[in-house]
Amino acid sequence: MLPLLAPAAVGLGKLGAGLLVGTGVTGGVTAGLNAIPTFKETFGQTNEAQAKNERYNRTALPGEKIDRDGLEKFMDFFTGRDAGEIERLALERDNARIKSNVAENYNLEKIQKNIKDLQLSQDLLPTLKDNQTQQSYTNKLDRAKQVIRDATLAQVRYPGINLSGLDETGLAKAVGQKEREKELKLEREEKSRYGDTRKDKSDAMILALMNQQAGNRRADNQFNLQMSQQDYNNRVLEQTDRRNSRKDQREMLMTIMLGLDNIGKNFA
Repeated sequence: MLPLLAPAAVGLGKLGAGLLVGTGVTGGVTAGLNAIPTFKETFGQTNEAQAKNERYNRTALPGEKIDRDGLEKFMDFFTGRDAGEIERLALERDNARIKSNVAENYNLEKIQKNIKDLQLSQDLLPTLKDNQTQQSYTNKLDRAKQVIRDATLAQVRYPGINLSGLDETGLAKAVGQKEREKELKLEREEKSRYGDTRKDKSDAMILALMNQQAGNRRADNQFNLQMSQQDYNNRVLEQTDRRNSRKDQREMLMTIMLGLDNIGKNFA
């Protein structure tokens, strides 16, 4: 009997549908399948095997992170699989995928060490959240690297500057304060030599600062626009991959169902 199960196991769905005549019968078959040693492992019916075929949607609502169609949900029930566990395992696989991709271009340990050594804000530490895309994660890594560069340069330019707990905003303020202190010192020195020119220089400095801030805002807007377009392109690609994956899986399950249907006829 066991040699017959091997070619026919590809069709669990159709056999399960036939057993829906009564939940007691279905439950009995499920218990029987679970009782066969390595059956679920051999024919890809474990939670782990199913998670490998799922594309985890990090931006979807809770409970909708993986897309299980009606047939897949029936097979979950029929074989005793846990959809919640499949989703958790799919998340673990997706986290590993993103971290592996990111590790090719970023040294996470070095970034974390630099943040701690400089005593910068802990919010800069790169952590991958469940609802965070790879692009969002790399953006955060780029942000951390930029703050580390700016903080290192600030230490060189302004010895003794206090960086404790600062992020990019706090660092900009601290640097701005140091620059202002430097300007005031120069003004005092010039006043002692040429008279009071502080007001004119202050106005010029304010105008230069406003121009710089406007330029920074334009650069930020352009960057955000590019990131939004990239996220959109990634979502379109992921949706296409999911459709193709579900189609392949349905075709495989239908083949399995036909095989088991033939076995059922042989036993009749």
